[in-house]
Amino acid sequence: MASMDELDNYPWCGHGVLMNGTKETWQNTDYVLGLFPDQKNEPWKRYRAFVEKGISKGKRPELTGGGLLRSSGGWIAMKEFRKEGIRLKGDERI
Repeated sequence: MASMDELDNYPWCGHGVLMNGTKETWQNTDYVLGLFPDQKNEPWKRYRAFVEKGISKGKRPELTGGGLLRSSGGWIAMKEFRKEGIRLKGDERI
């Protein structure tokens, strides 16, 4: 996205759903906005400020690239998980 306004209006992400007040079964709007209480009953403003602050910090190496393999500890760890019958479905950093 080129700007926060574009992100706010993008319908295919949770952020867009939160900012536009729409309801989607895959986004628990009440839960997320409940993490940003606001005396004026506008938690979406605090949520948006939180997102903007995070974007301004740029990419953090510990949160980019590698996906499931990286977050699991690399190929050696993945092979050990497989030997033990452990199946991982997602990246725990998410």
